[in-house]
Amino acid sequence: MAAAFAALDEPTQEAVVAAVIPLATATPQRGGRLAQLPRDVREAAMRTALRVPSDQDLDHLTALDAQALGRSKQARHFLTALQDLRPAAARDETGPVDLGTTGDRAWRLEPDPAYLGGYRVLADVGAIAPVRPRKSDTVRWTAEHRRRTLGRGPARAGRDTAARAVIAAEDAWAPLPDLDDDAYRRIPAGLRSNLHGAASRIDLRHGRLAQIQPGAYRQQLHAALGQARRTATGHIRGQHLAVLLDAAREDLGAPASTTADRLYEVIQDIRAILLTRADTA
Repeated sequence: MAAAFAALDEPTQEAVVAAVIPLATATPQRGGRLAQLPRDVREAAMRTALRVPSDQDLDHLTALDAQALGRSKQARHFLTALQDLRPAAARDETGPVDLGTTGDRAWRLEPDPAYLGGYRVLADVGAIAPVRPRKSDTVRWTAEHRRRTLGRGPARAGRDTAARAVIAAEDAWAPLPDLDDDAYRRIPAGLRSNLHGAASRIDLRHGRLAQIQPGAYRQQLHAALGQARRTATGHIRGQHLAVLLDAAREDLGAPASTTADRLYEVIQDIRAILLTRADTA
């Protein structure tokens, strides 16, 4: 047994065991992203679940990060539980970081509980996270804006570079009119009908829409789509329509889904109308 595991007190060992069990027992039929991890990682998880991990097993597990595991509740428990097994330098907690002022707005990074070593940018604007590829000492950073993922994979060399990418995306984002603005009730009937038709073909029970996180956002998106599907006139309240108009394409379905493509196209048509009228008001 690895000395690092044996040195843990009993409650901490139990927490680690409970956290690795979903990874150890994941199957292609039941396990999702966890079942896609390399076999040696899953075998390391099994030996850890049986309380007999080797040093190499712990190296395999502590090298995992949110990029590899995803954003599920199981992944968060896993990352939290394994913090006590990481080298001391990797366990140092990240603190808030002030980034100065950009666009008349003071920017700040706060530790992100979903990503060990990661940050949230002003809490709700976006998130950045470090990624250390297997067999490499080079740390890269992912960057996610609240409306869209900025590129695919770990593309940025440093923390501040990733944070600036999120800030730039927020600066370029055009906000919608206030929720009580009459513009929401003046959307052309043809576009409202298109929204009803496109939303009616979306399946909320399966695929991306059934799994999207966080749960609170998923509920808002489902409620908004439910409103759009209920009436062919497309009259839905601003608070629901705003959720749809701010939804990223990846939130609406698989990349190859023509149904999701059509819904996103209609949403962007409506958004363009609202923003044009806001600019000319």
